[in-house]
Amino acid sequence: VLEAYDFVRQPRANMILRRSVWAGELYDSLQGDDDGEVIASLRKQLSTLWNPVWHHDLGQDVEVALQRLRDMGTFV
Repeated sequence: VLEAYDFVRQPRANMILRRSVWAGELYDSLQGDDDGEVIASLRKQLSTLWNPVWHHDLGQDVEVALQRLRDMGTFV
């Protein structure tokens, strides 16, 4: 069961990790004297950063995990 969980969740967790690092780099790139254009650009980039997390179909993850368990012979 844990193998099926890992199969489904690890790619998404890695995506979240990569996006978190990227967001941190964006925030760290801010300078105290950045103008409104730079801030607007960062805001635009960050505004959609987490859409794949917020709008992820968890039901589909469950279906993929259940199918993986069936394929492995864990569930019949």
